[in-house]
Amino acid sequence: MQTSINLLKQFGNITEPSEKIVELIKTQIGAVENSRNIENDYNDIVVAEIVEKENHPDSDKLGIYQINHGEDETIQVVAGDRTLNVGDKVAYLKPGATVPYSISSQAEPLVIKEIKLRGVMSNGMLASERELNISNKHENVFKLPSDAPIGVNLSEYFELNDTVVDIENKALTNRGDLFSIIGLSRELTAITGNRFESPDWYRSPNTNLKV
Repeated sequence: MQTSINLLKQFGNITEPSEKIVELIKTQIGAVENSRNIENDYNDIVVAEIVEKENHPDSDKLGIYQINHGEDETIQVVAGDRTLNVGDKVAYLKPGATVPYSISSQAEPLVIKEIKLRGVMSNGMLASERELNISNKHENVFKLPSDAPIGVNLSEYFELNDTVVDIENKALTNRGDLFSIIGLSRELTAITGNRFESPDWYRSPNTNLKV
């Protein structure tokens, strides 16, 4: 079971540092298979804006895009998605950036390089949701909200300064109440001597339902 330390802190009003919470989970709840700060997965990935577009002359699927990523000069990137338009905000992986999805799914993480695609230079990559490791969608480049600030690191924009903990499921076999973030938060609140209060939406789950 994977859980976000930030969410555990939020629901339980827990103030202990993330490293301490991971240690408490290991020693008093169950075995931890791994834990890592996901902010590091998004190094060198920034918000960019499409400023020019054209179809690749030697491919039916590739598009050539000029992007503004917050620096003085625009950058040319070739992407396997022709649905992007001028003004769209996208996640731009600079050369040297590691594709987040590959960090946990491949033995050798994929590092982006400058490369020619069908004879046209691509200086980086425009990522899909799967490549960003936020969903399984991979057919198109992920479009960010129109108000996303150009040049801002993706981890800052999405507030990804968070540690994800993978707890061994077997360790929770006899504790069905811990198979949820709310349950884990309640348990950690007791362990740390804090006061747990269930969120309003949890106590009244039908409050916002429309009949």
